[in-house]
Amino acid sequence: MESFLEKHSCEISDLAHDFVLAAELNKIDYRLLPVLAVLETGCGRASRNHNLFGWANGRKPFASFRQSIHFVAQRLRIAPHYYGKTVAQKLKVYNRRIAYQRKVLRMMDTMPEPGSDLLVAEDSPDAGGLE
Repeated sequence: MESFLEKHSCEISDLAHDFVLAAELNKIDYRLLPVLAVLETGCGRASRNHNLFGWANGRKPFASFRQSIHFVAQRLRIAPHYYGKTVAQKLKVYNRRIAYQRKVLRMMDTMPEPGSDLLVAEDSPDAGGLE
């Protein structure tokens, strides 16, 4: 995770553990949040109010990047329009542009598979495919 964030010149690589923890707690693929952070705000470089993901069109304020990671992870798990969906299905709701969805999935594929000590949810970018 840290190597992925550093590869994308993310100054938030020290939050790698938070990305993983938020994914574990919310049973989402651990690769989804860091990829969204890279694409949405350049890992916070273009964020306002610590909003790493451009949540609510960038208008949702957060007290810290850490808070935004955990909030968005939870929303991707429990919000009715995301609940029970695969990564691909969640992406269709998150951003309807097919090119964006494919880019997220391609970037997720560049991240290493989790080690035995890294718990990852059943969500996988291959499940549910994109038409």
